Amino acid sequence: MDNQNSSRVMSQLEMESMIDRYIGDIDTLKGKIKDQTAMYNDSFKIDKEYEEHSQKVKEATRLRNGVKQRIMKQPAVMQLGDEMKRLKDELKDLNNALAGYVQQYQRLTNSNQITLPSGEIMQIVLVPKLKRITKDTP
Repeated sequence: MDNQNSSRVMSQLEMESMIDRYIGDIDTLKGKIKDQTAMYNDSFKIDKEYEEHSQKVKEATRLRNGVKQRIMKQPAVMQLGDEMKRLKDELKDLNNALAGYVQQYQRLTNSNQITLPSGEIMQIVLVPKLKRITKDTP
């Protein structure tokens, strides 16, 4: 193995190790946040006045949701809801197509910017993320 490949392999191993450490730190921090959130929420549950008002809010919310459901069953409102869903789906499809074209453009030009016909210059921003494909916990 030549020196460049050896350096690349070491760099890759170092990068994998660093990524693993960050994932561990993130998981630990998420656990601490979960614990703190539980203690914070418990602080409200033990206050009688707060709990009393919470029950009133729940009842008002239940009544409001009943009225909302009645309104949503009206044909004109149902039609508006369906149209909103269709438009949101269309927007999602357009954004996905645009993302594909932007990736192709970046590969083709090796550039992180694009100048639109209007003269507007836009920066290409890629957001890499990690997604677990196994359910193994540390």
